[in-house]
Amino acid sequence: MSVAHKPITPEEAKRRHLAEFVPDEIYEVIDDLLAKRYGASIKITQKEVIAKALEKMQSDGTSVPQEDFFTNHWLDIESVYEAQGWSVKFCTPSYGEMGFDAYWLFSVSD
Repeated sequence: MSVAHKPITPEEAKRRHLAEFVPDEIYEVIDDLLAKRYGASIKITQKEVIAKALEKMQSDGTSVPQEDFFTNHWLDIESVYEAQGWSVKFCTPSYGEMGFDAYWLFSVSD
């Protein structure tokens, strides 16, 4: 008896999730903003990525609730961009902290 399928590793699950299950619109929005704002340091807010991705999805006839971005971990994109040569830092307010929206800070890796 041979085993046709083996369980995947956590790293393989993460790679497949990011490659196969994160909607292309999210990467398209981030890529457009990176190109538009290219410089030493690029700030992209979570709020603008969600808004622009939802807009793209709706123009394609897809209706997605905003909470899907969080429950499906569609915004956990740091490792994908780091693999492409970016340094990515995600900044989010602490519990109860007010005054700024969560954002990514992109810069070219050294």
